[in-house]
Amino acid sequence: MRQFPVGRTAAAIGVAVLWCVAGCDEEAPPSPTSSSSLPTTTTTPAKPVLTLAQYQDLLTGTEQAIRQQLDRVVSAKTLAEVDAARLDLATVLETKDAELRKVQPPEAASGLEFELHLASASDLRTYDKPTDVGEANECGVPPAPEAQLVKAKKQIYWRVRASDHDEMIAKFAKAGLKYGEQLLPPEPQEPPAAPDRRARNGQIIQRNGPKGHGRLQITNGSESDAVIAAVHGDPKNPQASIYVRTGSSATLTGLSGNYSVYFKTGTDWDAARKGFTSSCKFESFLEIFTPDSDWQIDLKKSETGNAMTNEVPAF
Repeated sequence: MRQFPVGRTAAAIGVAVLWCVAGCDEEAPPSPTSSSSLPTTTTTPAKPVLTLAQYQDLLTGTEQAIRQQLDRVVSAKTLAEVDAARLDLATVLETKDAELRKVQPPEAASGLEFELHLASASDLRTYDKPTDVGEANECGVPPAPEAQLVKAKKQIYWRVRASDHDEMIAKFAKAGLKYGEQLLPPEPQEPPAAPDRRARNGQIIQRNGPKGHGRLQITNGSESDAVIAAVHGDPKNPQASIYVRTGSSATLTGLSGNYSVYFKTGTDWDAARKGFTSSCKFESFLEIFTPDSDWQIDLKKSETGNAMTNEVPAF
């Protein structure tokens, strides 16, 4: 509001009064004390304070609604069903969180609303999508469909199950309330482990090109079975490779020309793809091997060893 000297303000008011007395038909502008210039205030209604019994009813309804959706997640047969249950569960969590925020817990339960973890769990609307569970492992092998389904269920299950779940139940019980005991179905179980397939010790896995007279004696002192390859160029297409079980030895013969030695270790040998399906590591010796000597190598790591290796891309 502009400020005027007292004298000018008084004169202006006097002129306005005289003009209106002369019979103007228009309404005079509102005076400085008009109600239209006064600030307005609003008050937020107080949250209703629930009795212990009323709050228990609200908690019970919340628990039952969440459990119904979690049962859908756990019993889903496809990733699409898991995804649909995930979205419905997110809606339930958001709705119940809003309901609980509209009321005031009884004094005995003051602060326990933060133990419900509903707000943090509801972000599964944007996280833990079932489509994010199919990434290949270190061997380049995607999980089996059954494993993907269980992983998707577990991601959602553990988003809702707080790490201090048992402590949460105890805190509500101390306040004379029940919450959490019926919240969760049994955790989704992993499918039975696949058998650890292995090739025969000394089995030739690949052989390409002409044979020579070179020999490579191999001792596998590592903790996993291994495939050792004599390589001219591409390790995926070696001149020869051999399977050597952990704690065993074998000799790769018929090698020609200078070659590098690559090896991969792991578990569960898949003969069709010529590779392990789990716990894979891929390495090569820095040494160049010549055909005029019988070479001996041991895959056991040792600080006193005289051959260096480095990690290489999967082959």
